[in-house]
Amino acid sequence: MYAEREYMAYRKLSNIRESILEKVTELGAKEGISSITARKVASLADISTHTIYTNFLSMDDLINEAALRYEKKELNVLISCLKENISKEEAFLKTLQSLMEEKNGTLFYSDYRSSKLREYYDRQKAKTQKYIEYSKMLFGDYKSVSDKIYLFLWNHAIMCLFVYSSALIKGKINDTLEARKTIIEIIFNGTTHILPNKKR
Repeated sequence: MYAEREYMAYRKLSNIRESILEKVTELGAKEGISSITARKVASLADISTHTIYTNFLSMDDLINEAALRYEKKELNVLISCLKENISKEEAFLKTLQSLMEEKNGTLFYSDYRSSKLREYYDRQKAKTQKYIEYSKMLFGDYKSVSDKIYLFLWNHAIMCLFVYSSALIKGKINDTLEARKTIIEIIFNGTTHILPNKKR
């Protein structure tokens, strides 16, 4: 009975955290990262602000965890696609489709990437080597290309994906297959003067 009560308590806590993360993502998507407050999140989640601070150290901690949760999910989509026996262009199209389906998360994360939250930049630095590895998977592994360039290419690709998908979601661009292919061309054509053996 004790073990069962412990499990139920854990499930309840997990559900509360999940609800808070979903609501902060929803709020950030609609109003922007800078507009997020504990009172607004608490109101959306139908909880007290005390409950928020019981589960998270601060609002920045909450926003960072929501962003990390979304980032991990969408990066897994792209990396899984890159490991499949399909073209890189098709992998990006599948990832773009996933971003379009996760509208709140995409808008939230797009704004988050341009925010000044210190934890974001600290985490970026800690994950630098992983991003370099992903970039090599995407653009090819060339000994003559420095890690700094690979990191630049990765950030370029991710920025293009999120800026473009956000514009599509907001209705600033008509959502057509041709429009989706355009962003893929921008990503890869932008490397023609950087990587070896690229047609100029």
